[in-house]
Amino acid sequence: FVDLLNERLTGNFDGDEFAAYVEASRNFDLNPKLRLAPLASLQYTYLTLDSYTETGGASALTFDEQTQESIRGSLGARLTQRIAESTGDFYADLQVRGRWVHEFGDDRSSVESAFVSDPTVVFTVRDGKTSRDSAILGTGLSAQLNEHAKVYVDYDARLNSDETVQVISASLQYRW
Repeated sequence: FVDLLNERLTGNFDGDEFAAYVEASRNFDLNPKLRLAPLASLQYTYLTLDSYTETGGASALTFDEQTQESIRGSLGARLTQRIAESTGDFYADLQVRGRWVHEFGDDRSSVESAFVSDPTVVFTVRDGKTSRDSAILGTGLSAQLNEHAKVYVDYDARLNSDETVQVISASLQYRW
């Protein structure tokens, strides 16, 4: 970090996000231990960041309100195989899944700002267009330990021409 102007700029901003998700699927038992579930989903996300102004020096900026809207549709399937079970409540399932996701909403965002000391100097920074189509591939293992406890371990990857995002997750569910 090189501080050429000897300034310490600060700003306080706020924002809101609204999101909704709906999915429809149907299970088809291919045999007593193998289940196929085709699915379709729709996800809506709206993000707004309030305008704000930095303080603390001549290079302080003022930022306009920013909004971003995402509408994603997907088609895919889950294949679940029962790999272990015993008398009582214990069982374990292995799942593989895949889906195609298409972004119908904004495929790029921008930030417009101006210098507080001279608001006529306005500039806009735009990011590059992002790919509208992605593949999401994953696998997971779940185990019902008893009537109250279930554990999950999952791996998912979102792949497109712009990026690869990988997620590993684990959870414990306990119901009483």
